[in-house]
Amino acid sequence: MDGDTEGMPKTKKRSPNWSEEEKSALSRAYNQHAKVLTAKISSTVTATKKKQLWSQIADEVSSVMYPRSVEEVKEKITKLKSVARGKAAEARKQQTETGGGPYNSSLELSPQEEALLGGMPSASYEGITQQKGVDTVFPEASNEVMIVAEDAEVS
Repeated sequence: MDGDTEGMPKTKKRSPNWSEEEKSALSRAYNQHAKVLTAKISSTVTATKKKQLWSQIADEVSSVMYPRSVEEVKEKITKLKSVARGKAAEARKQQTETGGGPYNSSLELSPQEEALLGGMPSASYEGITQQKGVDTVFPEASNEVMIVAEDAEVS
């Protein structure tokens, strides 16, 4: 059985970790084309156009260090955006908490993360703020009190 690999699952070769240069190149390239890449398919934005842009971004990132596939590039940009949104949301949460305390410097956004957030709607990391004219689940508080008898049916 020595040397016999039949029947054994093939293992995928692990890609090298992403360097900061690759992440920066990915962020720059993505931000240049973010409007098209995030737009809905239409007569001006086709699936073919999006595929070409993702391929172009993968080529730009691959030229920095290691070859990266379109799938790897898409996955990495999704993770980078998610981390940036999480840090921004946590920083905002800490700013609104009472009690003060020292500022958590680990929540400072890198220039690359700030650039990624710049291309996203702020509601994706800040949440939706309460504004006049916006419907909410709960009606505005009123001073009226509704008393219902135990036997009465509520309609």
